[in-house]
Amino acid sequence: MLVLQLKHKFILVFIIYVLNTTRVLAMDSYGQGDGNVSLRGSVVETACGIAVESLYQTIDMDVVSIGEVIRNGHGKRKRIDIKLENCILPSDTQSGEGMRKFAVTFDGDSHNGLFVVHGDAKGVSLIINDAQGHIIRPGKLLPSEEILQQNRTLNYYITLVSNSESLKSGLYYSTIRYKLDYH
Repeated sequence: MLVLQLKHKFILVFIIYVLNTTRVLAMDSYGQGDGNVSLRGSVVETACGIAVESLYQTIDMDVVSIGEVIRNGHGKRKRIDIKLENCILPSDTQSGEGMRKFAVTFDGDSHNGLFVVHGDAKGVSLIINDAQGHIIRPGKLLPSEEILQQNRTLNYYITLVSNSESLKSGLYYSTIRYKLDYH
């Protein structure tokens, strides 16, 4: 009986050893020189692409003193560039048709026509101007522009301004989205 028990234990130990070795060998052969790459993307119909560096921008508005805001009504102006690339011109299409114009909209939290800032700073908001100095209102479609070049940079300017509330120093942040509508 003892011999039978030892044989069963030996067989059980042998089976466990074989199973574990097989699993380790399978893991070793799978992990050696094999890999996996996951991809995702999309194909869209648009007249122009937006350059990667223009998609998500962080603008440092610098340090502005309350005295400067009181004296000037605003802080320093910072530039926002939106680079359009690989635009399809109407002459590039077989029919000569296609999207000939685009319009930009800037949107975000707003109050009284200004972009709201969040954080500890109070009494200030943000304003955006186009290259000609026209004020851009949150959520309002800008005048249409023609697509005349394959690559183009749109220039806008953002400025911290007094919003006529009591000023309080502190950190602030804001998120402003933009979109291009083609037609």
